[in-house]
Amino acid sequence: MQIRTSLLAIFIGVATFSLQASIYKCTVNGVETFSQVPCAEDAQPISVIPPTKISSAPVNNSELIEQCVAYLKRGGDFKDPDSIKIEGHYFDWLQDDSGARRVLQIKVNAKNSYGAYAGGEYRPCFLNYNGTKLSDHQRLIFK
Repeated sequence: MQIRTSLLAIFIGVATFSLQASIYKCTVNGVETFSQVPCAEDAQPISVIPPTKISSAPVNNSELIEQCVAYLKRGGDFKDPDSIKIEGHYFDWLQDDSGARRVLQIKVNAKNSYGAYAGGEYRPCFLNYNGTKLSDHQRLIFK
């Protein structure tokens, strides 16, 4: 009985500690720092709000592909944008300095300057944060 009581006390202590965990923001040697414990005398507790989940609503893949192709026709470096053929696609995550981004990778084949199809290559189309349409900032990402 004594062992069970001790284990229960430890479990409650660990559970309470994890529920009360905080994040602190400090300036250490002129650098903004974040820590689980106060890292300097000027430590300020901050609250972190997790991002919204990617939409669980069904996404129309063909609509996303159409949006991506329209974007590639306008902004791509194809000799004949109207000859674009889609040979495949998959969803991926890419990361830059601003964080991870959901990406629709489309395998595109288009005619070259000789009028022949040169073989498909994957091109990224960045999605908005809930994954339902192309990002409004497509042209600014990964430049």
